[in-house]
Amino acid sequence: MTYSLLLSDELCALFYDFKSGKDVNKQDIENLLSMYEKEFLLLPEQAKKHLNNELSQYLSRHDGDGEDYYLNKTKYKIKLTNDDTENKPYIFNIKDKGQLVRQYGFSFNNMNQMSNDKQKTIGYILHLVKNAKNCIEIIDNYLFTPTNQQDTLKFFENMRKQNNSIKIYYYNKNVNQNILSQLKKLNITQSTRNNPNHDRYIKIDNITIMLSSGLDNLLQDNTKELNITIN
Repeated sequence: MTYSLLLSDELCALFYDFKSGKDVNKQDIENLLSMYEKEFLLLPEQAKKHLNNELSQYLSRHDGDGEDYYLNKTKYKIKLTNDDTENKPYIFNIKDKGQLVRQYGFSFNNMNQMSNDKQKTIGYILHLVKNAKNCIEIIDNYLFTPTNQQDTLKFFENMRKQNNSIKIYYYNKNVNQNILSQLKKLNITQSTRNNPNHDRYIKIDNITIMLSSGLDNLLQDNTKELNITIN
């Protein structure tokens, strides 16, 4: 079975209270159900509390230890919460209007929050990189713009530090020789994929992160609006 997301303990209780017909906060359950795609994956303690007849079978299939183990068994590597104090890169708050929607997309247009939101997103991408199994592709015709070459190169270096064995490809025909030589040292090679539509995205195993205005803009501390969708 494929699971989409993890839930915090509070949201797990909310979901099962709703399923059992109990009164719940309408706005919270609507926000949560808007994220529902496939079954949520339960942590063992959550399963013991909310599952009955299926408990022993469930625990026999999921016997790992620690939140990261279960997170990496989900499709999107995301945990949902409504607790403002949980701020790890892979944790998304269902109360963040305009941040996380059915397609797991978010838009950076709140200037006061933009820098923090960008850093959280970069952290989430690196979290995915760390746990990637197959390969990573970064497709962007405008990678390594002259004003942001070093920040982008640093991001590539951080990806390699997170995962030393994964194959990493990039697409951009206009990278200068100095950057090319540094990418070669990181064992990062140019993709042969054609990109006629000027799409900008990062593909990590089966997850595609669409970047409306490119990776360089995500890495810059500026106020240019950026929309991201996780498929």
